[in-house]
Amino acid sequence: MTAFRLSMLDERDSAAIGHLLSQIDGATILDSTGNLIRTGVHLKYSAKSNDLVPEHKGTRHTSAKRFSYDHPNTLVITVSEDGPVTVFSDGASLVDLKVSHSKQVGELLEKMAPGKNEGVTHSSIEVNCELCGKASMIEEVKVTGNEEMHEANCPVCNNTIYSSRCFALEAHSFKRLHPRHRFRDKAKKLIMPHL
Repeated sequence: MTAFRLSMLDERDSAAIGHLLSQIDGATILDSTGNLIRTGVHLKYSAKSNDLVPEHKGTRHTSAKRFSYDHPNTLVITVSEDGPVTVFSDGASLVDLKVSHSKQVGELLEKMAPGKNEGVTHSSIEVNCELCGKASMIEEVKVTGNEEMHEANCPVCNNTIYSSRCFALEAHSFKRLHPRHRFRDKAKKLIMPHL
């Protein structure tokens, strides 16, 4: 087995990791410090988890949920084709993270007129709130000829953190992890099934 020497917590590796994950089917195993261990893994679960843990959405989510039941020291993260991210542990869904509405609107508008979408732009901007200091990701969609003044509020304290003339604007919580940050429970592993 070849070592990847890539870390999910190192932004310099993000392009290589994104490309790698888009080319391989199955799960990707990460260690507790965010380093890639293996890709293309198919999650197998026990007959007991099959009997106890009901189906959840599709095959990917069901496998992740049942696998997390069998391996309680593991977090399993699934990424759906349409964007939502689900985190499983101990056979249960801990959280569902949705793709922002503005990002979906921008992508939809770009697909509606292929080759003629110069007037549609989507951008993401990281902004820190001046009042509470928390970071947010701003999703902005601009459509030439269809722009009004919009404001985005901090998801923590509701302070206005960004305004723009655009088609759609949205702010959501965001946290940037740096390589020096480590997970507290070294026994936990992250497993990320991907597309």
